[in-house]
Amino acid sequence: MLVLDNVCKSYSLGGHEVPVLTAVSLEIETGEMCSITGPSGSGKTTLLNIMSLLDTPGAGRILYQGQDITHAPEPMQANIRNRAFGFVFQSFNLLPRLSALDNIGLPLRYRGVGKTERRRMAYPLLERVGLAERADHLPNALSGGQKQRVAIARALIGNPEIIFADEPTGNLDADSTSNILNLLDELNRDTDVSVVVVTHDLNIGARYPKQIVVSNAGVTVGKRHSDDEQA
Repeated sequence: MLVLDNVCKSYSLGGHEVPVLTAVSLEIETGEMCSITGPSGSGKTTLLNIMSLLDTPGAGRILYQGQDITHAPEPMQANIRNRAFGFVFQSFNLLPRLSALDNIGLPLRYRGVGKTERRRMAYPLLERVGLAERADHLPNALSGGQKQRVAIARALIGNPEIIFADEPTGNLDADSTSNILNLLDELNRDTDVSVVVVTHDLNIGARYPKQIVVSNAGVTVGKRHSDDEQA
């Protein structure tokens, strides 16, 4: 579904080019659960941003559904981000003056969907993440775990093929972390949406079948062994 082919990325620092990603090749297939781990500053978020078309590679190709979209016009990339990708961030990124229900429906506004229809489509997702009774609450009236549930529902509003989650549990306590991770697992099982999670927590990273590790030595892709394989 989504392919990176020999992707490279560097940043200019003090007049010098500092490589962050070098010759990265990987695939995200339909329905895959994938983690991206690595030390702070290793390039995890840079990799996620390139995969999700929030940043552009310095070299290499990005292919989506078999089409090279590396240098596609911004309107085309924005359309893919809006319709095929869902985003969940550590800081939630909810608009403070919108209710939980209206935050969920916000991506549909950019598709020209009216407010009444946005709310109609958003409410079942609010129910799905267990917050139907919080529909009219503003973000400042929600706990961290509840905010992240709203953010996940917002990521689902457009029926995405991939959810990109950047440290989605970084601001949560242990119970909320467990609930959010279980919710992502449940959504993957029920809808076959692919999930890509960036995390600094190796225990969280290890729970996913495909594991991408970013380090100074490069990017490696491995798979978790099943219990039968380990036996």
